[in-house]
Amino acid sequence: MRVADGAESRGWALGCTCGKCRRRIVLFRDSGNGRGPIEAPLRGEFGFACPYCSSDNTINTRELVRFQLDSGAQTDGGLAA
Repeated sequence: MRVADGAESRGWALGCTCGKCRRRIVLFRDSGNGRGPIEAPLRGEFGFACPYCSSDNTINTRELVRFQLDSGAQTDGGLAA
């Protein structure tokens, strides 16, 4: 599911970098708010299209990285938990 327009743009997120355009992609909200182990709402490998360049990407949830969103971060292209 996609993060709704106007979704909160502060806090912590889980995501990755697009293999083609190298932009950071928000995939899930970080339920740990930057603390503790990374816990994705699903397990295994999944595919998705980059919200910036539309290229196909595949990631295993073990490869997700945590990052802090700032008020100017774009989150409407990612997925939400």
